[in-house]
Amino acid sequence: MNRKGESNLESNVIYMVLFLLVAVPLLVFVSANNGGTAFWEDFYSKEISRAINVAEPGSKICLDVTKGSAEGFDNDVSESEMFRFDNVNNEIIVKFRQNGATAYSYFNGVDIVDWEIIQAVGGREINQLCFRVVERQR
Repeated sequence: MNRKGESNLESNVIYMVLFLLVAVPLLVFVSANNGGTAFWEDFYSKEISRAINVAEPGSKICLDVTKGSAEGFDNDVSESEMFRFDNVNNEIIVKFRQNGATAYSYFNGVDIVDWEIIQAVGGREINQLCFRVVERQR
């Protein structure tokens, strides 16, 4: 084979390797977000944070979390793991997938207690996250 043919082969191999270095991480990212699970984690963490920020101490808040909890149940995430409130860091942590979660901060100086997911009597048609907002207990 002549020298020109060898350089074409080498450049094609280099382009293929570069293509794989770009394409594989892109495909992994797209497949991880394909089901929308990360979107729903982000959505609910921000909406819950917004509700906490406008809440007064003593309030009880119930939010419809049907779509997100359905994603969590489909990904075998337990009810107790789906929503967590970190009162020390003022964060809501939402987890609908096994290998990740989304945390979002709230700035209202309150603590969140007694949170639970209430499922509809007939199954998973309507799920609500209910929690109480109390004055900071530190």
